[in-house]
Amino acid sequence: HQVPPLPLGGLPWGSRGPRGAPPAIGFIENPDMGALPDAVIDAALDIGMTWRFVNGWSTEVRAAPGLYSDVAEPAFSIPLTLNFYYAVNPDLSIKLGGTVRPGWDIPFMPNVGVAWQPADVLRIEAMLPKSAVTLFPGYIASVFGTFEWRNVTYALADEPGTPEDMTLDDMLVTAGAALCPFGDYRIVGEYGVFLQRELSADVEENAAIDLSKESFIRVMIKGAF
Repeated sequence: HQVPPLPLGGLPWGSRGPRGAPPAIGFIENPDMGALPDAVIDAALDIGMTWRFVNGWSTEVRAAPGLYSDVAEPAFSIPLTLNFYYAVNPDLSIKLGGTVRPGWDIPFMPNVGVAWQPADVLRIEAMLPKSAVTLFPGYIASVFGTFEWRNVTYALADEPGTPEDMTLDDMLVTAGAALCPFGDYRIVGEYGVFLQRELSADVEENAAIDLSKESFIRVMIKGAF
């Protein structure tokens, strides 16, 4: 078996395909930060292309055009990603790259780490911004655990006395199981806990507040389209 630099399929030398992003975030209670919206939208289409070469290298180029803003006044942004992968051996791959996000709180997000599959039943991805350990990868049923760092900046409505943008920064861990009975489609159940959640905006001298670190449960259907 061989650890692929990332999930690939289709063409022998390259692949491409879209991915979706979460649509919106709403605040049940205003966090007492002046002029912040009740809801923000994060709706993007993540599209890209990957090229694989015979010397073990792969190159990935992606763009995620979409709306990252206040729902009352949608604003457009295009994060751009360039990643390089190198297969050290059939069981180990290295990832090095990053995502450029002009105007965001962190304008460059690193994408670094290693993917290691020491056995058919175990895959370890030690990476930023997301790491994962999966038991029985590629099987009909699998279990997994993840760690993820998320940082998203939302443009706000252009009104006098209001901040230009707001940033939601959080870290979370999850554990769950996936069932893959229909080929490319998976049913995923997941339990997660936030380790850190912070909301910040350029208001009242760069005010930042900690949000409650609630646990959550989610059920998803994932698939290629």
